[in-house]
Amino acid sequence: GLIVNGIDMEWCHLEVRFKEYNNDRFQTFTPEEILEYGFNYKSTDYIFHTFKLELRSIFKDERENYRFLNLIYQGEISLYKDLRYASFSDNSQFYTYYDYFLFDDVIGLKKVELTKEIETISDLLLIYGFEKDFLAGIPAKAKFKDIKMILMKYNSWLYEHE
Repeated sequence: GLIVNGIDMEWCHLEVRFKEYNNDRFQTFTPEEILEYGFNYKSTDYIFHTFKLELRSIFKDERENYRFLNLIYQGEISLYKDLRYASFSDNSQFYTYYDYFLFDDVIGLKKVELTKEIETISDLLLIYGFEKDFLAGIPAKAKFKDIKMILMKYNSWLYEHE
């Protein structure tokens, strides 16, 4: 698993285990069973929310998958991160990668990625109703990996333009 600050982050997306204060037994919960959970470790808050992800797969039962997604930014639009593993073609090694998702109550969850319909960050943010004046200021070469900084700038921009 991937250890970050002493936490095995892989399992944080799949299940969580709790025990009552005076009880030695842990109870395991999956994303299908609880909506959210969180904890604080070394003065850092980790917050996870349950989402149903639509995945591309040739197998019908693998097209929907419930996951705990890690909230990494809360603003007008929330940003979530999911930890994934993939193997090289010979299955000799695995590598870790992250998927990022935007969420609001109107549009819902949308993966931050390049598609035929979404060629730029501005295309993606336009779906979520970002002001065109703000979008005009995003450099054409902005990368999808810059999404958190752009969301932070947008919230500041909204505050300044109230």
